[in-house]
Amino acid sequence: MVVKFSLRYTAIQVTDLDRALDFYLNVLGMRLTTRIKVPETNGELAIVKSEGSDHWLEINYYAGQEYRSGDELDHIAFEVPDLNEALSELKLKGIEAVSHVRDTKNSRWTYIADPDGNWIEIFQKKQQFDSRSGPASRKIARYHSNPCVIARQYPVGPVSLVHVASG
Repeated sequence: MVVKFSLRYTAIQVTDLDRALDFYLNVLGMRLTTRIKVPETNGELAIVKSEGSDHWLEINYYAGQEYRSGDELDHIAFEVPDLNEALSELKLKGIEAVSHVRDTKNSRWTYIADPDGNWIEIFQKKQQFDSRSGPASRKIARYHSNPCVIARQYPVGPVSLVHVASG
């Protein structure tokens, strides 16, 4: 028997849980489902979800532990119906893309960063057509088939990033 593994959540570590929650709730429109203290880790965690998604984000804060900005996580991804509209809305909230928009046959995407420098992919799927059956159901593109090489730098301020892409 083959065990079926299904992705259910992503966990990140942050330096300030309240600041992180403000970003994920008020900038990205997620909703808080759980917030609890974890005595075993001298920390606290919060779980947030996007409307209509089964995936959740666990945000962990560990008091007194060293934090390495972005080292523990590559990125998390949010799908949007219109990338340009999403980027305009984010700009109104003071959030700028930290990389150029990549445009492929199946999708368009770019990255933003949360207050701790965790990279967040914002992507839009493109409608795919199948000549045998007409418009295909919208499927997530295999947009990582041409992987980016990304160099990150976090030298000053809350977020200062350098992006290098190839491929």
